[in-house]
Amino acid sequence: MAQVAARAGCDAVWPGWGHASENPELPATLQEHGIRFLGPGSVAMAALGDKIGSTILAQAAGVPTLAWSGTGVSVGFTECGGTIPDEVYQKACIHRCVTKQGDGAACIHRCVAKEGDGAACIHGCNVFAWKVGKLYAQ
Repeated sequence: MAQVAARAGCDAVWPGWGHASENPELPATLQEHGIRFLGPGSVAMAALGDKIGSTILAQAAGVPTLAWSGTGVSVGFTECGGTIPDEVYQKACIHRCVTKQGDGAACIHRCVAKEGDGAACIHGCNVFAWKVGKLYAQ
């Protein structure tokens, strides 16, 4: 995108809402070509484009979030400079599946993409007798 913008003589690029708008390398690459990026800088984009990292930062800022594997894990943006320490990041990640047995509840994990590809999956562990009422109660 940066090469095309440079060849076209662009002064600035607004990437829209696709993959390019979530790529933290784009603002830096455009800057190397003397082209202004109309959006957040690379550091902010990298911090907020990572779904796990952005939720850790949101929790530190007091933004309400849904319960997830990283509930309670937080570090402030100014404290970490936009790069979440690995030991903090890993506390929010799921490393193994544990299923609570005996009450008919299922263990479900929603896995989100680390960065902007938008991919998501639902991973069930020993899923059985999933009750809609129980889902909405959560």
